[in-house]
Amino acid sequence: MGRRNQWGIKPVEVKRWVYEVAAEYAQLTLRTLHYRLVSLYDFPNVHGAYKWLSRWAKRWRLEDPELNQKFVDYTRRPIVPKPPSLSKIEVWVEKITIYAILKDIIEKFKTPVQIQRGYGSLSMYTKAIQRAQKRGVEAIVYLGDLDPSGLDIARITRKMMSPTKVRRIALTWGQVRRYRLPPRPANPRDRRTPRYVKRHGDQAYEVEALDPRVLRKIAEQGLRKMIPPEDLQRLEVEEKAEKITVRILKPVRERIEKMVRELLKRGLSPEEIAKRVGQRMGWKSGK
Repeated sequence: MGRRNQWGIKPVEVKRWVYEVAAEYAQLTLRTLHYRLVSLYDFPNVHGAYKWLSRWAKRWRLEDPELNQKFVDYTRRPIVPKPPSLSKIEVWVEKITIYAILKDIIEKFKTPVQIQRGYGSLSMYTKAIQRAQKRGVEAIVYLGDLDPSGLDIARITRKMMSPTKVRRIALTWGQVRRYRLPPRPANPRDRRTPRYVKRHGDQAYEVEALDPRVLRKIAEQGLRKMIPPEDLQRLEVEEKAEKITVRILKPVRERIEKMVRELLKRGLSPEEIAKRVGQRMGWKSGK
């Protein structure tokens, strides 16, 4: 840790700065940390230095759980349904475009979803592990590309989320062959490409190359296989109950909103409006 980097800064020096900045915050992001270092200690304000800081900060955070808890990632917050799903699974997607195609299907099964946006951050994994322990998550349904980075992201996800099982349902090599998906060249600038080429050749494939109807079918079938039949039945009952409730309450809500607007125009207070609406609707408490 004593060797200076290309900007002439030793990791041990930066580590001390990181702790000094972290002490100023209840929570902070990696980007906030970077700019505070730039402001306070003349840390290099270039992309390469930011990446260098990210690698070292990750190492220090893994060594110190208390430091790690300081960091948050607002760009990768999970989407958790309310009420929480009965099933003990989550859906993870490599990028937001996949979620856009599958949004209504995921909502149908009331399944939490994690959009990784490429390589997930340590903050994202930390929160996901805590969520898995709290909810008893047993498996993750994963959808990502078949390219050097896509396979590596899935590998890291399996490693970080162990012992939770990670099952890739798309994209798979079988799907590439079955649907004759168009390839694209593997990124020559990705340092993972040489190893990928040795195993799979120089062609890569993206999830979005699938017909969206096919992708939606794959996702729905995959979720149905992962969710126990009794949970599926309860989810279906909840979905029907929700639709019926909305149908019943819609005219009541419209009537209440009309009354509230009329009473507001007359200048009544919120308390008086609540009382009068309650009386007209026949509520005993008048609230």
